[in-house]
Order: sequence, then C-alpha cells, then structure tokens
Amino acid sequence: MTILAISAVVVVVGITLAIWLIPKRQAQRWRTAGVTDEEKLAKLTLEARGSITQAFGGLALVVTLAITAYQVSETRRTSENTLRLSERAQLSQRFSQAVDQLNAADLNNTMALLRFETGSFCIQNDLTHS
Repeated sequence: MTILAISAVVVVVGITLAIWLIPKRQAQRWRTAGVTDEEKLAKLTLEARGSITQAFGGLALVVTLAITAYQVSETRRTSENTLRLSERAQLSQRFSQAVDQLNAADLNNTMALLRFETGSFCIQNDLTHS
C-alpha cells in the first residue's frame, strides 16, 4: 500500500472514531452535569454527531476545493510550459527550413553560375574553332 492509501485509511478511521466517541463523552458530561432524561441525552448525542459530521463534511469540501484549485494551477502551468516548448520547436523548425532554403538557393545559384560559365565556355570554343 502506498503512503497516500494508508493516510486515507487513517483519516477515515479517525473521523469515524471522532463521530462516535466525542458525542459519547459529551453525553457523560451532560449526565454529570445533571441531565438525567435518557431521551434528551439520546437526542443531544444525535445532534452532536450530526454537527460533527457536518463539520467534517465542510472541511472535506474546503480541502476538495483547495486540491482542485492546486490542480488547475498546475495544469495551467504545465500548459504554459508546453506552449513555450512548442513555440521554441516551431521557431527551431522555421530556422532550419530557412537555412535549408538558403543552402538550396546557394546551390541553385552555384549551379546556374556553373551552367553559365560552361555555356559561355562552349560558345567561346565554338567561336574559336570555327
């Protein structure tokens, strides 16, 4: 089991014990304080359990909202990092394509120059041999 699973089990057991044991202790204090009506003690105990359950529910809601806000923040940060990496990759790709086009243009210019020189050389040879 992972630490997270063990922690979750401990929290659930702790909440269950709190919901069960805290109202029992309160009932004992109410008895020592002079409340003798068992129906009233049972009603107070149930109300205490309801209040504790609502408190833990509210706490769970706040924790859930905090975790969700954290996850949204992390997702946004990850998306921004991915966007920056994509922009860098695109810039690098465009730069590489530009360099390739320049190399191709230089090669085409060199080939055209060679053709021109070779063509003019052939014309000169034709003129000198005639």
